[in-house]
Amino acid sequence: MEQFLLVMLGAIVSFIASYFAHRWEAKRAKSERLEGRQDAAVAALSEAFVRIECHLRSMPWEPDPPPKTGPDVIREEVREEYYLQAREWGTVLNDSLGPAKIAAYVVRNDELRERLLRTLELLENWEEIDRCTPIRRQWTFQAVTEHAVECMGAWRRGDPIPRETGAFTVAWKEWERSNQSEMRRMLRARLRNPDGLGPRSEASDE
Repeated sequence: MEQFLLVMLGAIVSFIASYFAHRWEAKRAKSERLEGRQDAAVAALSEAFVRIECHLRSMPWEPDPPPKTGPDVIREEVREEYYLQAREWGTVLNDSLGPAKIAAYVVRNDELRERLLRTLELLENWEEIDRCTPIRRQWTFQAVTEHAVECMGAWRRGDPIPRETGAFTVAWKEWERSNQSEMRRMLRARLRNPDGLGPRSEASDE
């Protein structure tokens, strides 16, 4: 009987040891998978931001309008040329922003993920920032992108995420103001025309 109990006790101890060893191995494998995903996400983000930084050097500048005394057709041609350039430039930018946003959502650090997503949101809406000063706009986005790269580097080193830079803060506040202005404009339009059927004509009132 005593020998039987010893055998049972040994089996129980063996089972418990095997169970916890299996759990530890599973947790280690999961941790390695997560770490691998983080490495892949950072690599994708780094590659995307390198492309974005290079692309920012060719950011189109909205030209000053020709004198009002000139023909209207010249002003329209200048404006149309800029819009065409901006559309093509924005398409190339979006080719990098799409994969970068997917990778940013994989980042597990909340603070870094939030900073990266806000950076990408600013880049997506580049035309709404510093509209009147194209030289400063280009510098602003270069600074915003460099800040995102610095944040990733700090996280990889195990250092705290850097505080927002002045350029990042100013750009974000300007984007918020622009976004709020657009929301107010849409709300006013909705209030003027709640049915969304366009302005009512006098004939329709008769």
